[in-house]
Amino acid sequence: ALRKIIVADTRAMFLYRDPRLMTLAEAEDLGRKRELREPRLFEALIERGDPDEVALLVYTSGTSGPPKPAMISHRNCITALVVSFGEVFPGLASEEHRSVSFLSMAHILERVITGYFPLVYDVVPHLGESIEELPQTLFETQPTFFYGVPRVWEKIASQVLVGVQSSSWLKSLAYGWAMRAGTRYRERRWEGARVSAARSVLYWIARQLVFRHILRRVGLLRVRYAVSTGAPLPPRIQALWQIWGVDLVNLYGSTEAGGVIASQRPGFPRPGNVGTPTSVNAVRLAEDGEVLIRGPGVFRGYWKNEAATREAMDGEWLRIGEIGELGAGGVLRLIDRKRDIMVTAGGKNLAPTNIENALKASPYIGEAVVFADGRRYPVALIEIDPGTVAEWARAHAVTYTDFVSLVGHTRIQELIAGEVDRANGHLAQVEQVKKFRLLPKELDPENEEDPLTPTRKVQRKLMYEKFSELVKSMYITEESELIDAELARLGTQRPQ
Repeated sequence: ALRKIIVADTRAMFLYRDPRLMTLAEAEDLGRKRELREPRLFEALIERGDPDEVALLVYTSGTSGPPKPAMISHRNCITALVVSFGEVFPGLASEEHRSVSFLSMAHILERVITGYFPLVYDVVPHLGESIEELPQTLFETQPTFFYGVPRVWEKIASQVLVGVQSSSWLKSLAYGWAMRAGTRYRERRWEGARVSAARSVLYWIARQLVFRHILRRVGLLRVRYAVSTGAPLPPRIQALWQIWGVDLVNLYGSTEAGGVIASQRPGFPRPGNVGTPTSVNAVRLAEDGEVLIRGPGVFRGYWKNEAATREAMDGEWLRIGEIGELGAGGVLRLIDRKRDIMVTAGGKNLAPTNIENALKASPYIGEAVVFADGRRYPVALIEIDPGTVAEWARAHAVTYTDFVSLVGHTRIQELIAGEVDRANGHLAQVEQVKKFRLLPKELDPENEEDPLTPTRKVQRKLMYEKFSELVKSMYITEESELIDAELARLGTQRPQ
């Protein structure tokens, strides 16, 4: 039963007469008196503690089935998250940092950074009024340590790009020049080649005259450590932030692995991989390329679900469910989720995430889900980014009344078609999206009927079930052609 309620700010409590109420000062006074009576009580409680006791129950995202409560121990939290972050970002242990807490507490990263980091590192989390107020929170806080899922980095970048497009011709000209200078500079750095003094000076000018003002406006001018995690980060989005001057790194983690598995190290790493494994967990690949993990970060199993726990383990190795490649220097590159790999009707293996990332590099595309399994070609369901598309509509005198009329407008369909064509230019022919449909509603992770997890991961199977008619409509012509071809082979005409 509830015994006491500790109130830190008592200014509004003068009307309450509940005997369970206790001020923070009274609680601290009780602690001091207890310490005088039992001076080593705190140390004794710590010594009696078991680091392998369950600290958190964190539900899996549910992208590959019903969410399951993973048992995360104190050892898991300290080794796979706190220690691993200190290894990847050594400045956390020696510098003061400001962070912004905004992810759902369903995300293990947010739980540990907000709850554990202030106990170990000099990191002060700042909480905004709401997730909708994140831009204002970032601007006011100017964090030095910022982490987010890829959708957050994509959305902020999209807002910047749309702002540039609607700015004056002089600002657009300056931005174009700065991007050319920045791209040439960063590409030389990614290649490990020497950068000439002239190119370095031009990039410094670009940062001072253009990029610095962009980063100040979005609240990321002072950020030293920038992290994308939770899902694959499109390489072109990572490259864009690095050109602007944000040292954005890709971090790969898993709830069942206790947190961090691998990460790029700060220093503007080349986009396209998730870096090298940390020293906490050992990483190897199974014969089929699946990533396997072993070490103190591995979780204690699924709560009251021994069957699922056994399925997740291969002896003492944890199956992550991702297909990966280990390159030179132990650098890990992820291909896709094992169960998401698609085989077309022509027998070609496709990794849908690669195609989806190419589409989501557009500032006008918020989410993209590709389907191609057993079909002749890939198609996509696309959710527009309502903010950037609405801004484009206003700038181009496109009138609409609501979300449905916006996505149904011919000009918007043409806009997205152009973005799909642009993405296809970066894909192999077999990967290119032949048809697409725009979703008639904006997806909401808080709506249980929408196929999104709380961390905005798409549940592909549920997406198909909810919008199956849209997907099928993109293959009607294909099926009709197949029927006609078969009838022609048999020398039969289709009934009129």
